Amino acid sequence: MQQVLEFHQYDQNFPHSVMMKIKEFLAIPENELENGEHSELIREMKLEAILVTENSPYAEVRAIVENWDDHELHVSTIRAYIIGSLFVFGGAFVNQLFTNRQPSVTILANVAQLLAYPCGTGLAKILPDKRFKFFGTEMSLNPGPFNKKEHMLITIMATVGFHTPYTNNIIISQFLPM
Repeated sequence: MQQVLEFHQYDQNFPHSVMMKIKEFLAIPENELENGEHSELIREMKLEAILVTENSPYAEVRAIVENWDDHELHVSTIRAYIIGSLFVFGGAFVNQLFTNRQPSVTILANVAQLLAYPCGTGLAKILPDKRFKFFGTEMSLNPGPFNKKEHMLITIMATVGFHTPYTNNIIISQFLPM
């Protein structure tokens, strides 16, 4: 618990009530921990230690994210790269084209995240299971059902690709009249 305290001491997202209980627990002398006086606090600290080491220390993350990884799910599939690239090219083009218009139109990554799932499941139904070797690795056009790892990869690609670069402002300011 000392390590948890040191690691999350300045973490504003770490629950304040848990942080206070950890400080209270660490303030108790070691010889007083053996009698049954602090048994409830010791039980809470054991539970908190398990949560921090085996799972996320944040309750919101624990509620929606599994603490294990399914290694059977494919991530780097051709299907994910095709959909992600199309979203990146389309979203970056629209965002770049309309960045100087008034009112400006911006497509956020949420749009790609919402549209990626139907596109992925559609491609999973349409693409054949054609296998080929690519740099010595066997790959497939359709390795199985569309999964959450592919969906996350597409969302990450869209999030990174949708932003217009700051150098865009330099080019625009060079063409402005003095």
